[in-house]
Amino acid sequence: MHKANRDRAESARAAMDAADLHDDPEGDVGDMLANLRHYCDQEELDFDHLVERSAVHHEAEKNPDDIELSSRAAARRRRR
Repeated sequence: MHKANRDRAESARAAMDAADLHDDPEGDVGDMLANLRHYCDQEELDFDHLVERSAVHHEAEKNPDDIELSSRAAARRRRR
């Protein structure tokens, strides 16, 4: 795992800790996602669209040396 991705994972862990979620990793992630859905409802954001977008970012970040994948991710971001 690249250092930048370890940093991203640690950022997520800090958010989970701040929300006092740290007993059951799978359940805690589900709770955090549900909380984010509520936040998106409140802010009138399309959660499902953001999840799809995050998958594109995740793939590009997992493979930063794959120029073709990174280019496709960048193109998708520009279209949205």
